[in-house]
Amino acid sequence: MHSTFVKGGSGICGTRMEFTLHSQYDSPMTQPLSHDGSPRLVFIGHIETPYETQDDCPYTVNPGGPLCRIVVDSPYAPGLKGLAAGDRVLVLYWLDRADRDKPLVGVRRSGKVAGAFAARTPHRPNPVGAAVVTIEGIEGPVVQVRGLDCVTGTPLLDLKPAMRAEAPAGGPGV
Repeated sequence: MHSTFVKGGSGICGTRMEFTLHSQYDSPMTQPLSHDGSPRLVFIGHIETPYETQDDCPYTVNPGGPLCRIVVDSPYAPGLKGLAAGDRVLVLYWLDRADRDKPLVGVRRSGKVAGAFAARTPHRPNPVGAAVVTIEGIEGPVVQVRGLDCVTGTPLLDLKPAMRAEAPAGGPGV
């Protein structure tokens, strides 16, 4: 998988930003830039949920929701060392089925129209999903959590320990 995204606008200091998404299969994980010099993101695995379509997905993360599996690809699985059941993690994922050309969206709960940045919608210029969840268990390269809000097969970008400010009051955090 290799996709280059260029979406108008400007980047840092008024320069145009382009980036390329790669899977582990088409580029080495040690290369921070693409062959054309643009920054790149590497999918490190995928997420399995009970949701087949965007319409099936809940509005937001639900800590009491169904069990979900975060499957980390083998080159990145050693990065799970140090994580354990009960730890809170920030999961970053690429909402690959999003419509990136919708600056205005309908808000599900209110039915009103809002800007993409004022709504919890996957439809945004850079469709990065983020969720803080508690690890239910880890078996090899699979991290089990509850209540993610994405379609099964969603590409995984990163996992990070949740900071105290991201954890609920009295909950664990780094």
